[in-house]
Amino acid sequence: MTQVHEATDPGAGERLGPAARSALLDALKRHARAPGEPLLIRVQGDAWRHEPDDLAQPVVRGQLHELVLRVHAAPGPVIVHVDGAVRGLGFGLALAADLRVAAPTATFGTGSPAAFLAGGAGRFLAGVAGTGVLAHLAWTGATLDAEEALRHGLVGSVSADPDAGAALAARVATVAPGTASALARALRGRDRPELTAALDYESWLAGVE
Repeated sequence: MTQVHEATDPGAGERLGPAARSALLDALKRHARAPGEPLLIRVQGDAWRHEPDDLAQPVVRGQLHELVLRVHAAPGPVIVHVDGAVRGLGFGLALAADLRVAAPTATFGTGSPAAFLAGGAGRFLAGVAGTGVLAHLAWTGATLDAEEALRHGLVGSVSADPDAGAALAARVATVAPGTASALARALRGRDRPELTAALDYESWLAGVE
């Protein structure tokens, strides 16, 4: 069985704001009670085009980075399907997931320096695409289209099929829950202490002007 979270686009100024973060946190908590089950997060439009609304360290560490850590520590596979712009916290969340599917219309970028730091994407982006890509995106604010993201390994596939994420989740769901939980933990568990330290540092930097 696959759990599904629909991340709808609330419009500019509200994207990954308090209400959206709360809804995602609830979905992650439900998912944590079913080890091994896949969680499909369908990101509609620009719902994950994030510009931080509050850079106070308690908010960045206690709310933004908590979501990233929960995705990374999920007891089952997390699949993210995006079809719009992914920035800031949205970029960090997408990279923290196990599997990513993009529509041809999707784009990926760090956003503003503040959004990049608040979103915690740096650690994951360096690991997935390398420090060169990380530095280029962070310094220039450039974005990657879906095909470029595929070439750099940021997504596993690009498809115009709106059900591509669901199809991938259904395939992953055929893995026995115990095996899926063990695989998820094995693939991402080793770097948890280093990730926490990196996010703590970035949460401090996010408030530095």
